[in-house]
Amino acid sequence: MFGNLNELPSPVGKFTVGITQVDTRFTTKEGQEKVVPALIYYPADSNCGQASAPYSSPQELQTLNKNLLYLTRRMANLKTHCYSDIPLSTKQENYPVLFYSPGAGMYMMQATVLCCDLASKGYVVVAVGHPSYLGDLRLANGRFINEYAPFGKFLSSTPKLIFNLARKYKLLKKNRRLSDEEFEALTQTLYVEGFAGSYINRCSMMASENLSQILNKLEEINAGKIESQFNGKLRLSIGVGATGHSLGGAIAAQFCKDDERVTCGINMDGVIFGEDPFMDVGKPFMLLGTKLVWNLARQLYTNNSADSYFIEVADTAHFGYSDLLFGARQLNLLGLLGKREMGEFRSIVTDFHLKFFNKYMLKNDDSFKAHHFKNIVLREK
Repeated sequence: MFGNLNELPSPVGKFTVGITQVDTRFTTKEGQEKVVPALIYYPADSNCGQASAPYSSPQELQTLNKNLLYLTRRMANLKTHCYSDIPLSTKQENYPVLFYSPGAGMYMMQATVLCCDLASKGYVVVAVGHPSYLGDLRLANGRFINEYAPFGKFLSSTPKLIFNLARKYKLLKKNRRLSDEEFEALTQTLYVEGFAGSYINRCSMMASENLSQILNKLEEINAGKIESQFNGKLRLSIGVGATGHSLGGAIAAQFCKDDERVTCGINMDGVIFGEDPFMDVGKPFMLLGTKLVWNLARQLYTNNSADSYFIEVADTAHFGYSDLLFGARQLNLLGLLGKREMGEFRSIVTDFHLKFFNKYMLKNDDSFKAHHFKNIVLREK
């Protein structure tokens, strides 16, 4: 009825895609013991005759389902095109590494299409389950953890502020772009008066620490200190890339700022939360999303002293930058996915990720302007 798919689109690249889980245990800067799960999507040569891996689970999706009025409850039934624990491809000596962080209240597999696309093109993609702002997370031993309650409490206190700002600045009006003066006033209210010292900023900083700790573990794996098929196969000498959706995009920026091992990053349709919402990331960075992000987070573009890009994609909406685009089409009853055709929407997200990471990770000079998509505004500096 709504055009939902029964299986996710096939990956765009030549590699088969494997998937495995790695949990990282560490002591935080605050002295707390913590475990953070991550799914690793990686290039492979064959699926070895296996059935595809399951897509998340009803328990992992229950927080999302509650937040979105159960319009997403069938997502767990989707068929994937990745395969559990198959051998890593032998076609290359090693593979570059990217990190992906999901959006608030989402789930670890929320960008399986994008992660599989990138893995099928030769990247190892680490999708991280950040406990501070996601719901139920399944560990590799089958146990579930849930640390969502403080974030849920924070969310319940924010709608009035957001509603008042949206009404005052007419943020939902079509083609509405704030002047520099309006943007300065809005960001003062939003970031300085509204969210200064809030739990969401702390979440971003904690998540950045999670990514650094997982990267520490990947370095140990690569060095052979932990037995794995990835021993010596991760091209960490060039640094790592980071991307994410919504709050996950803010985390990508914070990770770029915090960890010198990060080469570049992407924020998909997210505003900026973290230690300093007006920070200079100081590394190549791209914002990819709706005009609302230009109205709420353009400082990430303008304040960056390194190469910066802003790709504004017309006829898209926030949750379309995830797998909900394919399996929860009924969300468009609320205008949450956008009007752009789903195949083209997916191609835009994947293509600009590849252009960006190929340029800054692999040093391929692939022009951002050389694309065939319509109704896209590209800014760069």
